[in-house]
Amino acid sequence: MARRNKSEERELALRRMRELVSLAQTEQRGGDDASVKRYVQLARRIGMRYQVSLPPEIRRRICRSCDGVLVPGSTARHRVTDGRVNVTCLRCGAIKRYPFRARPKVAA
Repeated sequence: MARRNKSEERELALRRMRELVSLAQTEQRGGDDASVKRYVQLARRIGMRYQVSLPPEIRRRICRSCDGVLVPGSTARHRVTDGRVNVTCLRCGAIKRYPFRARPKVAA
C-alpha cells in the first residue's frame, strides 16, 4: 500500500479552501446566505481534517461567529482607531480587532 504524501495533501487542502472562500464571495454578491455559510463551513472542516490553518488573508475575510464573508461596506464595517483596525460584522455584530501600525512618513 502506498504511503500518503501529507505535504501534497495539505497543499491540495489549501487550494480547496481558497476556492471555497472565493465561491463564498461570489455567492455573497448574489445574496445567497445559506450557500455562503456552507462554503465557509466546508473550508474550515477541510482545514481541520488536514491540519491546515486558514491563511491570514482568508481568515480576515470570514466572521467566526456567523460564518459569513466580511465585505467592506455591505456586510462589514471597518474603522481605524488607536492603532487598531476594528472590523464589525453587520449581521451578527461580532467585532474583530487587528493591530495596525502606520508607515513612517518619508521626508520629501
